[in-house]
Amino acid sequence: MQPFSSSLKEASWFSLNEVKAAMNGDPDAPFLAPPPFAIAYNLLKNWLDEQEA
Repeated sequence: MQPFSSSLKEASWFSLNEVKAAMNGDPDAPFLAPPPFAIAYNLLKNWLDEQEA
């Protein structure tokens, strides 16, 4: 994947399980989840909730 915006330096795709791991604080997750007060945290949490519905 190539980011198309000059404001992005890097972009990646993550599976549902990888996002769950990050949001659960798993030290082996492929990325560090944003803190709970961040908008990104709520976007990820809402997406996870929708996947499990």
